[in-house]
Amino acid sequence: MPTELHILSATSDRQATRLDQDWPEQAQPEADAIVAAVTDADGADRWLLTGGEPTLRSDLLTVISRLSRHAKRPPDHVGHPTLGLRTDGLLLARPGIDAQLHAAGLGYVRIRLHCGRADAHDWLERLPGSSARVRSALDRCAAGPLQLEAEVVLTRPTAPYLLETTSLLLRHGAQAIHFRYLECIGPAKADYIALAPRIAQLQPVLEASIRLALRHDVRTTIEGVPLCGAPSYPECHIDPAQMPWALPAGLTRTPAPRAEAGCPACPGSPACSRASQDYTERFGWAELQSEGGPQARPQPVAPSPRPASGPQVPTPPARAGRAPTTRLRSAIALSELGNLGGDPLAGRSGKSSDVANIELGPQTPTRVLRMRLVRAAQHGASTLRIVGASLQHPQAHELLREAQRLSFEQVEVSGDGRAFAEWSDTQLRHLRGLSLLTLLVPSDDEDALTSTVQRIERLARIKVQLSTTATRLDTTTLWTDQTGSPIQGRLEP
Repeated sequence: MPTELHILSATSDRQATRLDQDWPEQAQPEADAIVAAVTDADGADRWLLTGGEPTLRSDLLTVISRLSRHAKRPPDHVGHPTLGLRTDGLLLARPGIDAQLHAAGLGYVRIRLHCGRADAHDWLERLPGSSARVRSALDRCAAGPLQLEAEVVLTRPTAPYLLETTSLLLRHGAQAIHFRYLECIGPAKADYIALAPRIAQLQPVLEASIRLALRHDVRTTIEGVPLCGAPSYPECHIDPAQMPWALPAGLTRTPAPRAEAGCPACPGSPACSRASQDYTERFGWAELQSEGGPQARPQPVAPSPRPASGPQVPTPPARAGRAPTTRLRSAIALSELGNLGGDPLAGRSGKSSDVANIELGPQTPTRVLRMRLVRAAQHGASTLRIVGASLQHPQAHELLREAQRLSFEQVEVSGDGRAFAEWSDTQLRHLRGLSLLTLLVPSDDEDALTSTVQRIERLARIKVQLSTTATRLDTTTLWTDQTGSPIQGRLEP
């Protein structure tokens, strides 16, 4: 894929849109500063004037002419970069403009059209009638000397019409289509939840649009979408962090930060750009964590009888360590099967442990801990073992009661026994559902918990074990990582 150098040539837009263009409080760069910015920018196959809106410059033809001459400067330089222009297309709707730009040295133009539905495009651009002018510009450029490219910003309101938009661009003669995911900057920041499309729901229509474009020999690129958002076309992905920029002196650019992690099989940059940090903060990690790795590999769906009905309904299959699919294309595939055998995760691989170990951190909010308990129960383990400093949690009593209500056959608790000294008789009676209680006591004072142990055994009617040291646990441990999803590991003493 050709390397494209983005040259900042304008720091203002034609009008305030709903999208992510934002260059606040920066002066318009002079032509000399733009040329100076690309002096050391060797190695790129293409140069793209961008902004802002470059066609707002009164000296645009001069800038293009100087950059074109600069691109052809050396006798020892093999191959010259092609100069392009990224624009909203409104100026190019005028007759003859494309010929003037080409005569000045411009090789290609990239025009933004966000949706084939005129009202949707005009709404995003906040400019009534802009869609008709853009389509006129597309026709003029397709019939003229400039190579025609199109850019589509991926948004939630326009995602259902993406295939239609791609088909429209093909009919207008686009030779390349650039799909770009909306970033949480500029005007888009205020309505990012409403404007940003969910990656899991976007995947089927995005891949269908790419497939349609490639079938017509149209070069297609995707910017800002993680690899698992369009896994069928890894060659089309572009990592925004790897895109080179030429910034005139005194101008700055702050890209949206990317998430530190991806799906379990994420190859990292530059193969995958990962989702933006703003996206994961608002929409979570579930749809990313469900993709890639052994837990998400599809497996054949074994035929099984339909679930019985009536008073003896069998227990649904356990999740067994498998992450549920969050992709629309997977839901469509499952809906076409006649019988899932009562298993909504049919076709998703994974293995579970007989024992799920979990620590209820004293500083962790109870809402998060309840979610961890429920998530652990969904993995099919028969025994829940609550360990570590769990008994020091302020709401340990309520959390232990809720743990006993889950689907585990046995619930075992291990921790510092001194925490029970302040519990009331009623609270201790609520421990009756535990199958094992192991209390840790100081090695130099094994009699410190004698009265507490006697109260527990009398009120809860369970056997209490005492231990002077924490024993290393060799069973598989389940807890949650920074993304809030279960991960496998070992619990150290």
